[in-house]
Amino acid sequence: MIDLRRFAEERPMSLPTAADYIGKLTGQPKPNVSTLWRWCHKGCKGVRLESVCIGSKRYVTASAIERFIAARSEPGASMPLTTVNIDRHSPPRVQAQTDRRREEIEAARRRLDELTGGSRRSSTAPPSAN
Repeated sequence: MIDLRRFAEERPMSLPTAADYIGKLTGQPKPNVSTLWRWCHKGCKGVRLESVCIGSKRYVTASAIERFIAARSEPGASMPLTTVNIDRHSPPRVQAQTDRRREEIEAARRRLDELTGGSRRSSTAPPSAN
């Protein structure tokens, strides 16, 4: 987390400036500002880019960007990682979304069976060769 007492020492920068910094740091094309905004708010694979909001502007620091890149570069980073901002005892958000979607699909199938009297063909049965 960004320490507000040391915020000025950690080179604060706006998101557009941070995008330029990431481009220079990685040697790759700079990410879009909306990508940084998403990393701050939603994260990427369970890792969030630390930021602070002052007034209506969001700021990040060079050290926060470097921590974010390091966390995403660790082995197994393609799987959701946990950070201090995420409750370590809850399942990853991706799994929760998958479970919720599965429940929604099952509820829709039950409702369809109610409406059609259960006369629909099973979704797991192979299609008939007519």
